[in-house]
Amino acid sequence: MAAEKVPQERTIQHQVLEYMEESQNPIEEESAPGRFLGNWRSCLLLVVMLFGILATPVAVFYRSYSDQTEIRLPTIGGDDGTIDRIAFITPDHQLATMSPDGGDVRRLTEMNRRFEFPAWAPGGNRLAVIGGDKVYVLHDSNGDLGQSQLMHIYENSQELPFYLYWSPDGQYVSFLASHPEGIALHLAGVGNGLSPVEMLAVGQPFYWDWAPLADRLLIHSGTSGADARLELIDLDGQTADGELGDPGAFQAPGISRSGNFQAFAALDDEGRSRLVIQGENGEREVHEAHIGQLAMNWSPASDVLAYLSPRLGARLGGGPLRLLDPATNESKLLSNENAMAFFWSPNGRTIAYFTLPEEDDSHLRVAEARSIGRVVARAQKQSSDLRLELWAVNVSSGNQRRLARFVPTNLFLRQFLPFFDQYSLSHRIWSPDSDALVIPLIEDGRSQIAVVPISRGSVQLVADGEIAFWSHQ
Repeated sequence: MAAEKVPQERTIQHQVLEYMEESQNPIEEESAPGRFLGNWRSCLLLVVMLFGILATPVAVFYRSYSDQTEIRLPTIGGDDGTIDRIAFITPDHQLATMSPDGGDVRRLTEMNRRFEFPAWAPGGNRLAVIGGDKVYVLHDSNGDLGQSQLMHIYENSQELPFYLYWSPDGQYVSFLASHPEGIALHLAGVGNGLSPVEMLAVGQPFYWDWAPLADRLLIHSGTSGADARLELIDLDGQTADGELGDPGAFQAPGISRSGNFQAFAALDDEGRSRLVIQGENGEREVHEAHIGQLAMNWSPASDVLAYLSPRLGARLGGGPLRLLDPATNESKLLSNENAMAFFWSPNGRTIAYFTLPEEDDSHLRVAEARSIGRVVARAQKQSSDLRLELWAVNVSSGNQRRLARFVPTNLFLRQFLPFFDQYSLSHRIWSPDSDALVIPLIEDGRSQIAVVPISRGSVQLVADGEIAFWSHQ
């Protein structure tokens, strides 16, 4: 039974140098009893449910945890014709895709190069993937894909690519590559034929979000001083609406689903970093100051912002998870736990987050939370000794459930999670129907891909692999 609950920084440049990585309503509030009393069938159903509740501890309904590894996986999504597939990197570093139950595996590459971090295009079956010094675009297909069908849109052995992010309309692939002056943001048109790759900006580190109409990007580069940039740019790299101020302690900025709001951290007159929400008309609401590295992401279904900032001395830079409604400027505590990373479900009803179990505190050395940049705990033992917990919390009710405890792969722990606020914009771990998550873990000494259905919270091993991401729809 789960314990009761009450409702990191390497820069991306370091990443390059070191690696060169609900059912539709899964945790909804229980419906009002009156909804069941409309007819005798509903009354009978209510009686059956009450007997079930008496036979099951109440806590299971709110917080369940399972260490089971089941062999068979229930069908997840796909009934309405959506593209419901998982892209993953195989143990020999090739790109493959599969159905959520681990079947219909398609190896899309067979090359003597290491592929990394595949990114699905929104609304389609195309993927972009990094392979050594190249960026490729290809289709997830049943056919026999030869090397000639892999379109490479970028190649540079001196300035290696390492991060991909599709535009919302699927017409562009934006990506980062190393650069003599830091990190370069590139843009490649891949809509109707390929267009030349353009370099839009240079900075270190570098984070950004696409505007919903794919006509602008909100960028944050540098840390502080003259080299720091926080501004909207167009697709030519030109400043669109002027600079937004001195960047505070945060990584990825965010543009709301409607495009009406922008979220970032900026320094106030006293040099403190504060969360800022800027409206379409330029008006700003400045919120509380924070310690450590603020992380934020907008709901994909509404203009609601989720954010966290580390508690002083918290493990892995974790902190409470909060929601902010820019229409009312009201902030709501969603979880008081030390969440170290969080991810919105596509329908906006649930947030999955990761924590470190209490007993794993003994072999971590944690940096001070007051330092600029995300707090990153350095494991003094092998990563196989460290476990994470996966939780899901219902945004409306605040009910939360522990879904799994697992040993993460080194790639997931050290390269994905420290930059989750940027990766969550481009790489999805939620299923298109918001009913399951995909995570990479260590089981029996092997890196494996697991699917975790939200309805039962049990770990389902589906393939051997290093990391995996779900298609958008």
